[in-house]
Amino acid sequence: RQLCEKLFIETDILRVFAEPFAYNIGSRKVLEKAGFQFEGILKNNAFKSGQVLDMALYAYTKQDKQFPVRRLYPEEIQSALDLCWEVFLRFEAPEYSEEGIQEFRKSLDDKERTRKLQFYGAFEGDNLVGTLCMREPQHIGGFFVRSDYHRKGIGRDLFDTMRRDYDKQEFTVNSSPYAVDIYKHLGFEVMDQEQTVNGIRFTPMKYVG
Repeated sequence: RQLCEKLFIETDILRVFAEPFAYNIGSRKVLEKAGFQFEGILKNNAFKSGQVLDMALYAYTKQDKQFPVRRLYPEEIQSALDLCWEVFLRFEAPEYSEEGIQEFRKSLDDKERTRKLQFYGAFEGDNLVGTLCMREPQHIGGFFVRSDYHRKGIGRDLFDTMRRDYDKQEFTVNSSPYAVDIYKHLGFEVMDQEQTVNGIRFTPMKYVG
């Protein structure tokens, strides 16, 4: 999946296809797990060991991406910050003190801070439905997906798209209590006990690919 997305970003290729033998269920499941779509059976498409065999046609196309991910333009960053605040209030604020909530709001309003962040966004049409932002050297400074779009692979796609921009596959994050299990699912490990700074509760975590 990552290789195909890299091709779509860096070349004008629109379609990658594969033709496993129809009987090769293992290979077909690998393709399906990677996001390839089954398009049909190619009858009598190969000759092997004295047998005429059917093959299955699978394809992964640029248009298959339901929620495409890309870097955000400067004029889109305010929408990303609004999304962060919306999701924070619903899922993370209940775990924080009033001091922590105000501290998080202040971080979103800090223009100097946000100017230094690199934002990525996931879209449904023209609507921003998820965002991930990075600060140097390789630290996740915000990672939010709208509630109606949870469990659709958007977080994974945001993370994988961001990773392609870095040669060194090591990333850190100070995870909120709500997101610890989400980061573990992405491959992060807990590096220290939960801490609280200015009312913000977080657990230091690290990913090494």
